[in-house]
Amino acid sequence: MQLSEKIKSQRQKLGLTQDELAERSNVTIRTIQRLENGICTPRAYTLKAISAALNLGFEELSAYPDSAEENTEKEINVCDAHNDYKFLVTILLSCYSFLVLPYVHYLIPHYISKKTKNVSANAKEQVDKIVWRQLIWQIALHGLMLSILFYNVFLRRYFFKPLIIDYLTVFFLMIGINSIIITMALIRLRLNNYISLKYSYLSR
Repeated sequence: MQLSEKIKSQRQKLGLTQDELAERSNVTIRTIQRLENGICTPRAYTLKAISAALNLGFEELSAYPDSAEENTEKEINVCDAHNDYKFLVTILLSCYSFLVLPYVHYLIPHYISKKTKNVSANAKEQVDKIVWRQLIWQIALHGLMLSILFYNVFLRRYFFKPLIIDYLTVFFLMIGINSIIITMALIRLRLNNYISLKYSYLSR
């Protein structure tokens, strides 16, 4: 029996649908479908999550020949790429929380990342970069607003008709800039995911 057959038979034995197994193991339905069709090999962390959801020991699934790490990294990445993609989309969408929580919004993607287990180390590294960009934006926003405050106070005190800079204009300009940063990151992520999936199908 192959790994794909074992997963499918155990799922059916427990009376679970593919959707239910995906939910219990916290992986995407596409990953479950790929595994049961024998299209790809999961990483160890995905296999652990699925074995736990199927009430099996990790050793029971990892013992199958087609679950070994001898498969190429490309094959393994194709299998779990959608999990990473979905995770990173969630992270980027959570960054839009700066619209309602402009002071602590960068903590939300950080929290989601810490709570999510079944994603690759590369995806976690990308989250660190995303959070860092948001933190830089936050520091830049506050630094700019303080600079404008000092500038306006200085001009009011020493000049008769000072050229006062409007706080709201700068604030909404910075909001627009961050929205563009997040949106462009989402577009790049979607494009990279599309290209990698297309390449994987063509190379089979």
